[in-house]
Amino acid sequence: MESDGTSQNRTSSTNPDHNGGYFYIRVNDTGRNFRLVKAPVSDPGSKNWHEVVPHRANVMLDDTDFFKNYYISYEPREGIAANSRHQLAKRRVRPLEFPEPAYDDYPYVNREYDTAKFRYGYQSFITPQSIFEYDLASGSSTLLKQKEVPGGYDRTRYQVERIYATASDGVKIPITVVRLKGAKLDGKVRYT
Repeated sequence: MESDGTSQNRTSSTNPDHNGGYFYIRVNDTGRNFRLVKAPVSDPGSKNWHEVVPHRANVMLDDTDFFKNYYISYEPREGIAANSRHQLAKRRVRPLEFPEPAYDDYPYVNREYDTAKFRYGYQSFITPQSIFEYDLASGSSTLLKQKEVPGGYDRTRYQVERIYATASDGVKIPITVVRLKGAKLDGKVRYT
């Protein structure tokens, strides 16, 4: 990337993704949370950058995975992954929906470029490690494999919630609560 050598004008970027006649580059030249630009393969210098995803002060553009007609963006919010599916030709965005408010997800093995399927791992405090295949066209996920929890574990007995505590400076701090369904949050201990 171009730089005049002073620390305040340096641009940090990641390895570019090649798609069609463009390189897609994640850069933090306008803010620390990165933005996504594209540039023609024939001349990818910063003078030819066209913004695809702008910098947002409250959202980190953590990474991207490109396919022929789609890409996935990884944008954690409030300590939780918030990934989106982007359709390149129509510039449509659809967030990946997950069944619980607190979870961990990550890309799985995705070696095919010309595909409409994206594999990802998912787990939460009540859902064991699972592998899903996401249909990039329809937006539906199919469970491929889930780790068995021995001993008669029944995830339907529990629920996960996100609540918020307000700090002295007014910032809302996310808290994840896992409990038996129907249990009251009144501070009393109950054994089942």
